[in-house]
Amino acid sequence: MKKFIFILSLFISFSCFAQDDNLSKFEDRFSKCTNAFNEENKSCSDISFTKCYYKRMEAHKTVQKCYKQIVTEMFEKFYGLSGKEAQERFDSYSKFIYEQYFFLFSETNHCKKNNCGLSLYLYSEYATTKQIQDYINAIINSISARD
Repeated sequence: MKKFIFILSLFISFSCFAQDDNLSKFEDRFSKCTNAFNEENKSCSDISFTKCYYKRMEAHKTVQKCYKQIVTEMFEKFYGLSGKEAQERFDSYSKFIYEQYFFLFSETNHCKKNNCGLSLYLYSEYATTKQIQDYINAIINSISARD
């Protein structure tokens, strides 16, 4: 009986470490995506606004794709969703966030009168990226709290 309890406790211990190890892999990938994004944005400081605008927009799209892969895999692994369901959930969330921020930036009385130009799109992408980062942190914290 003591051997059984010992073996069972080892199995449970290794399962917990494996879960934590899997989560740390996602955290590492998340950090890599974020660091690459931050470096890409730093390289834009001396470029004219138009070139910098397109470069930053591309950086936002790239990091959001990276985040989408991470969230999709986390939803599959830790929440039991299929890949398609996970992607749809992420797409729905990110689209909603973008649309809400675009409304906030574009529908002000100032922008209605003065045409705020391209900046609305960049601000909306920036806000969406930041909200997705917060979303991933919330997922990680939720999974960590369960262990």
